[in-house]
Amino acid sequence: MRGLKFRSISPLKASNRESLPKSLIKSVFRSIIETLGLGKYAGSFEGVPCFSSRVGELRYRAALALPGIGIFVHPDEVANISLLRHEYGHILQARKWGKLFFYRHIARESLNSARRSSHDTTFNHQHTWTEWTANRLSYYFFKRPDDWDMKSYPIHPPLEQREGTDWPEFLRTDKPATLIKHPVT
Repeated sequence: MRGLKFRSISPLKASNRESLPKSLIKSVFRSIIETLGLGKYAGSFEGVPCFSSRVGELRYRAALALPGIGIFVHPDEVANISLLRHEYGHILQARKWGKLFFYRHIARESLNSARRSSHDTTFNHQHTWTEWTANRLSYYFFKRPDDWDMKSYPIHPPLEQREGTDWPEFLRTDKPATLIKHPVT
């Protein structure tokens, strides 16, 4: 089977490339999260710690990626490879655009979108730019897996233009150029 190493959560182990201080920091974060009752360590996915939790929105089978900390999923979703790949896509967003950008723009937009989709049945959270870009990054990171769920985790914006599907204004490269007015001589 292609990509078998991506299909399961493995116990957290310090790899040869991981330094001892980095491994220690991960261990401290894991202890703090468990001590505060925010989640129970469930293993790692692509080196990112995964926690099962029922705190906040997670009690409704949601999931959450916090780059630099880990991935949080409902206990019944710990083995859901499609969901883990999607959440890993958010980790990839932070790696690509930086954690500051992620927490300032992507996390805020994504949380607002998720909140809205829980109240508005016509709004699809997975069609927003924060979600389809995470899916797209993950899809290509995992070498376009044959079992990717395109319906639940689309990698492109929907064909019909809807609110939240397109890149935000500050990220667009197709902005109309302002006309330069030449003084009449």
